[in-house]
Amino acid sequence: MTLSCCNNSDEPNPDSTELQQIIRRLQQRRLSEALSLCDRRLQDHPNCAITHQRRGEVLGELQHWDEAKGAYERAIAADPARPEPYAYLGELYDRAQDYPQAAECYQQALQRCPQWQALRYNLARSYLQQGEDQQAFHHYQIALEQNPDDAKAYNDVGTLYERWGQLQQAKTYYEAAIARQPNRLQPHYNLANLLLKQNRHQEAQQLLEQAVTLAPQRADLYHLLGWCDRLQKRLDSALGNYLRSLQLDPQQPQVHEDLGKLFDRLEQPAAALTCFQRALELQPDHLDNYGAWAQMALQLNKTEETLTAFNQALGQFPGEAKTWLQQLLNHPQPASSDLYDQALAARGPFLKYLLQGSPQTITALAHLYRRWGDVRLEYESLQQAQAYYQLALQLNPQNPEAEAGLGLTTWRQEQQTSNRLNRQVLNPDNPEGVWLDSETALADIAGSRYLALSPRHRGDRQRAVSPGKCDGINCQPCLNRIREHFAPIALRQKQYHCSPKSQLPDVKSHHFLVEIPKGRIWTMAQTHWWKVCEAIAVISPDNSLLGDLSREYPGELPGCPNATANISQHRSLTKRELPPIEEIPGTVAVLTGLSANVYFHWMVDILPRIDILRQGSDWGDIDWFYVNSLAKPFQRESLLSLGIPLERVIESDAHPHLRASRLRVPSFASPLGWASPSSIEFLRSHFLDNRTPSPNPACKRLYISRQTAHYRKIINEPELIRVLKTHYITPIQLEDYSIREQAQLFAQAELIIAPHGAGLTNLMFCQPQTRVIELFSPSYIRYYYWSICQYLKLDYYYLVGQTLPCRAFRHLLYPDVLTEDFWIDIEALLGVAELG
Repeated sequence: MTLSCCNNSDEPNPDSTELQQIIRRLQQRRLSEALSLCDRRLQDHPNCAITHQRRGEVLGELQHWDEAKGAYERAIAADPARPEPYAYLGELYDRAQDYPQAAECYQQALQRCPQWQALRYNLARSYLQQGEDQQAFHHYQIALEQNPDDAKAYNDVGTLYERWGQLQQAKTYYEAAIARQPNRLQPHYNLANLLLKQNRHQEAQQLLEQAVTLAPQRADLYHLLGWCDRLQKRLDSALGNYLRSLQLDPQQPQVHEDLGKLFDRLEQPAAALTCFQRALELQPDHLDNYGAWAQMALQLNKTEETLTAFNQALGQFPGEAKTWLQQLLNHPQPASSDLYDQALAARGPFLKYLLQGSPQTITALAHLYRRWGDVRLEYESLQQAQAYYQLALQLNPQNPEAEAGLGLTTWRQEQQTSNRLNRQVLNPDNPEGVWLDSETALADIAGSRYLALSPRHRGDRQRAVSPGKCDGINCQPCLNRIREHFAPIALRQKQYHCSPKSQLPDVKSHHFLVEIPKGRIWTMAQTHWWKVCEAIAVISPDNSLLGDLSREYPGELPGCPNATANISQHRSLTKRELPPIEEIPGTVAVLTGLSANVYFHWMVDILPRIDILRQGSDWGDIDWFYVNSLAKPFQRESLLSLGIPLERVIESDAHPHLRASRLRVPSFASPLGWASPSSIEFLRSHFLDNRTPSPNPACKRLYISRQTAHYRKIINEPELIRVLKTHYITPIQLEDYSIREQAQLFAQAELIIAPHGAGLTNLMFCQPQTRVIELFSPSYIRYYYWSICQYLKLDYYYLVGQTLPCRAFRHLLYPDVLTEDFWIDIEALLGVAELG
């Protein structure tokens, strides 16, 4: 961070032998002599700015920070035009981690010497430390223009791009830093860390091994090597590298934490517990380790220690988190027979007894675990259900409900294994195999028809069943790739802007229509507000699953290289049994989709199929339209608007498995949850009608509330709404409006603020340049509305909120990131909205 002089402006007059002597003593590290010379000269020249500055440098070397600061301030007072005292004073603030004050000093110096490149770098770095990403990026760009070989600046820009999720750009800058200064270790470390995030383990390993040869005593390199080994399941090697890292530097809390995670994976909870406790000794405010401590203590049957760990975590919670817990504690839970609602209600007694330090906390915690086990069992997540029931029984062995749940879970796991081995013997209605391409699958089916409505894309028919694993819509590599395409730029930490100038990803969808004599359709029925339609299977008369017309969660993201992995494991192939088949005479048009109870998926995934159906068939010979449900007003309104009589609708929730004389099936309009340009235009043409009066024509600033939703609410929304109203922003609940009324509200809006949720589907009705601010939980950032904003050229921003600290404790209360509530920084939101 030490700055060299600016354009030699700091050189003393050659006639000043005293100043030259001060410089020599400083260079020779004869600091006491240099200080005496400065004091002697100031007796004769008390207003000599250069001497005050030199005195500040000497005092800084002696680590007399306050005296050095005073010397620089006197130098500035004596000659305000000199850049050096401002710059060196900025360095002092930098060392003290007072980054705002440091940036102010650097700016003053740069006003006097704009070409001082090292100073420009320091200014950029001070903004980086403050989380002022956009300002930092701007000054790094100037620093690199002034010195294209500055390896430090390339490395720091790489960290910015990595923070923004633009990993490929970050990689380019790290590589540029290494190319310019091959022996500089930080870019090697950062690049290896990034490669691990991209699952490029071997490349990261090679890079780290090279770095270790350059610096065999760097503890952090061995730490990263340990992580690399762990990801590649080389657990013994990971253990060796973690221990080597701690041997070099025992004061690394993150290494103790990662070593604890490794011991947990090796099923050594006692060793893991020791590691987490040591990590907490070194970093008491890292709340996740309290949760890890609690989990290990629970595995060791140390129930009192489990509660101690949770209580110590609560003692470290910030004020807004404690307010949050009080809200959960005081929130009334109406009596309900729904399993998820019962689990949510079980949080209250646990929190109450925990905060009171009551011995009943253990029983309440066991009950909470049991309730979550019931939810996961109903959801058919059998491994998770088993883990919850086991925890419940560990806390309270006299728990017949948990014991019964565990027994049922074990039986179902055995049944699943048996079904996989004897699939067709036990389940004759289940499909026997998968065809990825309906045209090929139906080629030998008499009376079938395949109608292509758009050109095929190269490779469509050549796709093989992928052997890889895909986490579907939660696939982190795919989410990273999509995020990189939209290239959000951080204005500050957790405040982002997606430029409307970037291009939409090239998402290819082949539209077609098929007719299948004696074709079957199974659509998983919605049974709870949280257990929705998660699978659709179109089955040919020869008992094959048509992969391009079938879907299930976790689905797939656009462009996923393992897209076919999940369809090859479709649950219709392994389910214990499908519901009984209903025979339906006549022609049935299939329009079902996943999560069709959600406005977003209904509008984006289901209604555009009607357009494809229209393009390829005569509606006059369709006897029935097969949709998920007519329970929601928006479902009935939209179908009627698009010409589908409700009396000719078959609801899949009531009729999940049927065979028709003739099944007519349009392709999906786009990948799951992707609002394609053609779908947006189709929906705008049908629902955006200038003749529909706006329900609130004076309202041009909207806040979309989620308080009537079951999940993912903003905890401090009442205070947020109060503040937004002072800026003339109107809170609305979209459930009160028809689709056409919602379309008009969004079409007239100038500013829309909303937590991530289905209400933002209506962005497709906005006008260009509308400012949009989406509010996210940090655990659930999804791209669904970015494509709409890019296509319509909306001015899109997003703000990331806060969740409860301590991961393990948070997962007790919110086991699904989809449902997790969050807290919004209101001042940060006002800044993004330019209302502050």
